[in-house]
Amino acid sequence: MSSQSAEEPAEPPVEQLRDQTGADPGLTPEERETTFSFAVDEDSVRIHSEEAAIIRRLLSHEAFEPARVGVHNGETTRTVSFAEAADETGPDDRVVRVRGRLPLRFLNVASVGRNHNQHAPIVSEEVFADDE
Repeated sequence: MSSQSAEEPAEPPVEQLRDQTGADPGLTPEERETTFSFAVDEDSVRIHSEEAAIIRRLLSHEAFEPARVGVHNGETTRTVSFAEAADETGPDDRVVRVRGRLPLRFLNVASVGRNHNQHAPIVSEEVFADDE
C-alpha cells in the first residue's frame, strides 16, 4: 500500500479564495476602489482592489502574483499574506481586498474605448478560460 494519503488533494488556495470573494460590508460602493501603479524602473504593475468582480478576475489570472488579501469574518476585516490566506480563511469568511503584481505587459490603454464603463471587464473574462 502506498504511503500517500487516499484523501483528495486540498483545493488550490487561489481557487478557494477566488470562490470566497465578496464585497466588504464595511465599505460603501464609493469606498471600494481599484488602483494600478508602477514606477519608471518597474516591470510590473502594483494592483490593489476592493471590487469583488475585479478580485475574482485577478485571482484567476495566471500571471497575477497576489501578495496580501483582506479577509472579512462577518464583523471585521483583517489583512493577511496570500501565503497564509488559505489557512487563515474560514468557510464563512469573504475575501474583500487583494494586493499584488501583474507583469506590465498585461496593462494596456487602448486607443478606442469600450462601449460601457463597467469595472470588471478591465480584467478580461478570458482569464476564466482555464477553469472550464
